[in-house]
Amino acid sequence: MSIQRLVRLLGAATLVITATSATAGSVSIRQGDVARWSGMEASKCGYLGRLYPAVDGVCYYPTDMKARTGRYDAALYDAAGNQHIGHIDVTRRECGKFDVKIENEALVNPQGADLDRHLREYRQVKRAINPKRTEPRFTLPLGQPASSGIGGDNDFCFERRFNELPYTSTHTGRDYPVATGTTLSAVADGKVVLAADHFMTGNAIYIDHGDGLVSEYFHLSEMDVKEGDEVKKGQAIGKSGATGRVSGPHLHLGVRWINQRINPDLLLAAPGELPDIGTSQ
Repeated sequence: MSIQRLVRLLGAATLVITATSATAGSVSIRQGDVARWSGMEASKCGYLGRLYPAVDGVCYYPTDMKARTGRYDAALYDAAGNQHIGHIDVTRRECGKFDVKIENEALVNPQGADLDRHLREYRQVKRAINPKRTEPRFTLPLGQPASSGIGGDNDFCFERRFNELPYTSTHTGRDYPVATGTTLSAVADGKVVLAADHFMTGNAIYIDHGDGLVSEYFHLSEMDVKEGDEVKKGQAIGKSGATGRVSGPHLHLGVRWINQRINPDLLLAAPGELPDIGTSQ
C-alpha cells in the first residue's frame, strides 16, 4: 500500500497496518511525553490517526498530557515506503497541585464582557495551534527560549487553584522564572501565526515550525514580532513580563506537536534521551 493511500486511510483513529508491515519493539512513556524511533532512515511517521514527516530521518511520537492510557501503534515509513510498526505504552503521569494568588479578581473568574473576550480569543488560539502539517523547519533539540537561561521546578501538568476557588486549571506548559525584560527567542525557524494581547495569557506569541509543531510564549511585557512574520531560530521575539493572569513575572513556554500538549523540556534536551523504539528491538 502506498504512503499516499495511507494518508487517506489514516484519518481514522486506528492506524492502518499493512500485510507487509514489519513489527518492532515497544517503549513506555507517561502522558505528555515523547517517544522516538531511530536506527533507520524514516520519511514519514504514523501515530494517533495522523501521518506526518520525520525530522532528520527520525520519527517522534508526541502524546498528549491527557491521553488515554494504554498501548498505541506507532508506524515508521522508510525511504522505500515500507511500513514498520512499533508500540507505545502510555502510562499515567502523576501531577502535583499548587495555589496561585491573583490580585486582579476579574482574571480569576471572568464574567460578562471579559468572558466574551476570553471566548473570542480562545477561538483564535484554536486556529493557531492547528496549522497545516508542512515539512519540519526545525531540528532537535530546540533552542533555548530565554537569553538568561531557564530553570525552576517542573510544573508541567500541575493542577492550579486560583484564590482558593473550588476548581483547578491544568498547566499545559512550563513556567520559567525569568525577570521582566528578559529577551525571549524563537526556539526554531517558523512563522508567527498569532501575536496578540489576550485576557488570560497577556501578550502571547504562537509560532508554527512546520510538521504540526507550535511553540507558545505567554505573559510578555513586549512583543517584537507580528502575525505573518518569518522568524529564525534564536531571533529575539519579545521580552518576558507579567501580563495576563499571573502572580509575578515569568515566561510560560508551551509546545504542541500534532496538537498534542507535551512537556516542552523534552524538546529542549538532547533527543537521544527520549525513549527509543529503535533501541528496544
